[in-house]
Amino acid sequence: MAKVIIFEDHPSRAERAKDILKNAGHDVVVRITNRDAITEAIEAIADADVIVTTATLPPRALQMLLARLTESVPTIPMIALSDDGQLPLEMLCRHEGLLWEVLPVTNLTHLPHRISVWSGVKSTIDALRRENESLQREVERQTLLADTDPLTGLYNRRYLEQQLELWFHINDRYGTIFSLALIDIDNLERINTDYGRVAGDTVLRVIAQLIRKNLRRADIVARYEGDTFALLAAHTDRSGAATAAERIRNIVASTPVALDSTTVHVTVSVGVAMFPDPTISSTKELLEKADEALYRAQHRGGNRVEVYGREEALKRRILVVEDSSTEALQLTRLLERAGYEVITVEDGNEAWEKVRNECLDMVIADVEVPGMDGYQLCANIKRDARIKHIPVVLVTARDRIQDVIRGLEAGADSFLVKPFESDYLVQQVGALFQKAVSINIPESACKARHVKSEADERGEQAFQLPSIPRVCPADRQQVIELLLDVFKRLAQAQENLQRQNEELQAAKQQLAEYSRSLEERVAERTRELEEKTKELERLLKRTQELEKERIKAARLASIIQTAVTLNHEINNPLMAIIGMAEVIKDMVPSDDKEIHEKLDAITKYGERIAEVLKKLTNLVDAEVREYGNSLTMIDLERSKSNDDNTNRE
Repeated sequence: MAKVIIFEDHPSRAERAKDILKNAGHDVVVRITNRDAITEAIEAIADADVIVTTATLPPRALQMLLARLTESVPTIPMIALSDDGQLPLEMLCRHEGLLWEVLPVTNLTHLPHRISVWSGVKSTIDALRRENESLQREVERQTLLADTDPLTGLYNRRYLEQQLELWFHINDRYGTIFSLALIDIDNLERINTDYGRVAGDTVLRVIAQLIRKNLRRADIVARYEGDTFALLAAHTDRSGAATAAERIRNIVASTPVALDSTTVHVTVSVGVAMFPDPTISSTKELLEKADEALYRAQHRGGNRVEVYGREEALKRRILVVEDSSTEALQLTRLLERAGYEVITVEDGNEAWEKVRNECLDMVIADVEVPGMDGYQLCANIKRDARIKHIPVVLVTARDRIQDVIRGLEAGADSFLVKPFESDYLVQQVGALFQKAVSINIPESACKARHVKSEADERGEQAFQLPSIPRVCPADRQQVIELLLDVFKRLAQAQENLQRQNEELQAAKQQLAEYSRSLEERVAERTRELEEKTKELERLLKRTQELEKERIKAARLASIIQTAVTLNHEINNPLMAIIGMAEVIKDMVPSDDKEIHEKLDAITKYGERIAEVLKKLTNLVDAEVREYGNSLTMIDLERSKSNDDNTNRE
């Protein structure tokens, strides 16, 4: 049963159509469209399954009805009753996409059947539209899941890298600047160890929300990896990005994070890089430069913002004296990542010339180098009043006590035995610079241009071998006492180093466990994304299939409409012509051969036209069989039966 609204300006014809449709079981509402009621009547069409109107409506009323259908409910079919079987062509041309059919008033008995056909077509189209909308919502949901980090709700690394590529293309075309900041939570591993990983996840979520709330809506914030977030700020130079990063750092540092049983205070380190930059040509290099600035912020104590490319001239200069090119390269990379400017030489004499003639902040020398060895270089530096304040670190592969004593007598500020941990060297360097500032040693004229660097927290606590002045004891007892004192300090240093080594091993084990856990989580997330991707592909394929079915249904409906119209408009008068020819033939004398031949020709051509109509009907049947049973509401046999009954009448 279909709900039908009849728009009619003739009450008697409206009542006749209403009676016919009600007898067929349809729910019918009649709207008399006089000038006063047309607007109210048209507002009710949204609830209809099929609309029946008349071509004799006033042009303004008909135009309003077509416009309402086009704008709001284009899937509601419209059957127009016409005395001559036509509607004004200019009106229909203005409203493409509507489902409509013109039915002669003389064939009003066919109206219930046409209502059933069009109601079925509308139901099919509505079902396809609802399924298509559902699929579109699912596609949007899956796309959001693929671009979002499940823990923090921020964008993930995949989305960030896509946006970076996009902004590189925008820069190529329009020259737009943008900046990238990497924000790392300081000492999150300690929170995971002390309070558990659930607490660590809570800290990640809270920090993520603090960052998101205190940035512009246009800024893109993503979880880059682990405890590192990324900020992509469009139309922002390094100064603006540094200001935003400093604001985030202050807010995080001043906001305690509530856990189940306590609160913790968290700080962040931030590295900022900007594009365009002469040293950056790709997204990979931009990420590397931001990571380099982040590394520098972490190794300068954390809870600070470092900007790549700003105030590079204020870096501390370290001279590395090493005849092994491999070890020299490793030391250079390590110290440059920590934010220092490194100069390397292979010969002790060349190193002595650079120390005397160039502005340096520290010397790291291997004790065994060509020319002047490390001991002599250190002694020369400490004897010169102009440069004796420069810290000297001696490095050797030997672990004999005599080598340590010799280095201390030469005035070395620290003595390292290979191999040593790279982080330990960076901590020692930072601690020596901090010590130089704290005791207010004299500075050379070039030192005034440097900015004081903050010592690493653990570097301040690291063991420092004392500087022993050069002595020439007069008797043996003084030498023995001095050596005993050195041995005691070395034993204490050994204990400290052993304890630090144990802590380091424990940290490595925790890191290995965390890495395994992270790999498992990444693998699990990868599997989930692969499954979601497959499901998304299946949904897209189903959407395409449904779209093809919809197009095929529309085509089939058009064919049916054409066939039915031809049967109605051609077959009936054709049968009447053939019958009339037979009657005239019987009335004309048989000896009038010319008239008989013309009447036979009329009959012959009429039967040929009827044969063409029959083939067209068979073609429609073939299309219906090819499409299947999804449009069972279209009953061609019933249509042909009705046509045959009309012909007999």
